[in-house]
Amino acid sequence: MPEGLTKEKPGSLVVILHGAGGSAAGMAASMREWIPECYVVCAPKSSGQIWSDSDVAKVKKIVLHLLASLPIDKTKIHVVGYSNGG
Repeated sequence: MPEGLTKEKPGSLVVILHGAGGSAAGMAASMREWIPECYVVCAPKSSGQIWSDSDVAKVKKIVLHLLASLPIDKTKIHVVGYSNGG
Protein backbone atom coordinates (compact mmCIF):
# COMPACT_ATOMS: atom_id res chain seq x y z
CA MET A 1 0.00 0.00 0.00
CA PRO A 2 1.55 3.32 -1.04
CA GLU A 3 1.90 6.09 1.51
CA GLY A 4 0.26 9.46 1.05
CA LEU A 5 -2.72 8.54 -1.11
CA THR A 6 -5.61 11.00 -0.86
CA LYS A 7 -8.71 11.89 -2.86
CA GLU A 8 -6.62 14.62 -4.47
CA LYS A 9 -3.75 12.20 -5.12
CA PRO A 10 -5.34 8.78 -5.71
CA GLY A 11 -3.39 5.67 -6.53
CA SER A 12 -3.74 3.11 -9.26
CA LEU A 13 -4.88 -0.44 -8.51
CA VAL A 14 -3.10 -3.49 -9.88
CA VAL A 15 -4.60 -6.91 -9.26
CA ILE A 16 -2.18 -9.74 -9.98
CA LEU A 17 -3.36 -13.35 -10.19
CA HIS A 18 -0.93 -16.20 -9.66
CA GLY A 19 -0.57 -19.07 -12.08
CA ALA A 20 -1.69 -22.67 -11.57
CA GLY A 21 -0.02 -23.86 -8.38
CA GLY A 22 1.55 -20.42 -7.80
CA SER A 23 1.38 -18.28 -4.71
CA ALA A 24 -0.24 -14.97 -3.89
CA ALA A 25 2.81 -14.03 -1.79
CA GLY A 26 5.10 -14.56 -4.77
CA MET A 27 2.92 -12.40 -6.99
CA ALA A 28 2.72 -9.63 -4.39
CA ALA A 29 6.51 -9.69 -4.02
CA SER A 30 6.93 -9.41 -7.80
CA MET A 31 5.00 -6.11 -7.73
CA ARG A 32 6.75 -4.65 -4.66
CA GLU A 33 8.63 -2.07 -6.74
CA TRP A 34 5.35 -0.62 -8.05
CA ILE A 35 4.18 0.53 -4.60
CA PRO A 36 6.37 3.69 -4.47
CA GLU A 37 4.86 4.62 -7.87
CA CYS A 38 1.42 4.90 -6.18
CA TYR A 39 0.11 1.44 -7.11
CA VAL A 40 -2.08 -0.38 -4.63
CA VAL A 41 -1.09 -4.03 -5.16
CA CYS A 42 -3.72 -6.72 -4.61
CA ALA A 43 -2.58 -10.33 -4.96
CA PRO A 44 -5.43 -12.65 -3.97
CA LYS A 45 -5.10 -16.43 -3.71
CA SER A 46 -7.32 -18.94 -5.46
CA SER A 47 -9.16 -21.47 -3.30
CA GLY A 48 -7.36 -24.35 -5.04
CA GLN A 49 -4.46 -24.84 -7.44
CA ILE A 50 -6.27 -23.01 -10.26
CA TRP A 51 -8.73 -20.11 -10.53
CA SER A 52 -12.38 -21.14 -10.55
CA ASP A 53 -15.40 -19.06 -11.51
CA SER A 54 -16.22 -18.55 -7.82
CA ASP A 55 -12.65 -17.38 -7.15
CA VAL A 56 -12.95 -14.80 -9.93
CA ALA A 57 -16.28 -13.62 -8.48
CA LYS A 58 -14.54 -13.15 -5.11
CA VAL A 59 -11.75 -11.15 -6.76
CA LYS A 60 -14.37 -8.85 -8.27
CA LYS A 61 -15.86 -8.30 -4.78
CA ILE A 62 -12.40 -7.54 -3.40
CA VAL A 63 -11.85 -4.94 -6.13
CA LEU A 64 -15.20 -3.29 -5.42
CA HIS A 65 -14.34 -3.16 -1.71
CA LEU A 66 -10.93 -1.60 -2.42
CA LEU A 67 -12.48 1.01 -4.71
CA ALA A 68 -15.01 1.92 -2.02
CA SER A 69 -12.43 1.98 0.79
CA LEU A 70 -9.29 3.53 -0.69
CA PRO A 71 -8.45 6.61 -2.75
CA ILE A 72 -7.99 4.81 -6.08
CA ASP A 73 -8.44 6.42 -9.49
CA LYS A 74 -11.23 4.33 -11.03
CA THR A 75 -9.76 4.93 -14.50
CA LYS A 76 -6.48 3.29 -13.45
CA ILE A 77 -7.35 -0.30 -12.63
CA HIS A 78 -5.07 -3.00 -14.01
CA VAL A 79 -5.37 -6.79 -13.90
CA VAL A 80 -2.44 -9.03 -14.76
CA GLY A 81 -1.67 -12.67 -14.26
CA TYR A 82 0.35 -15.67 -15.28
CA SER A 83 -0.64 -19.09 -16.59
CA ASN A 84 -4.13 -19.89 -15.28
CA GLY A 85 -4.22 -16.44 -13.62
CA GLY A 86 -3.73 -14.83 -17.02
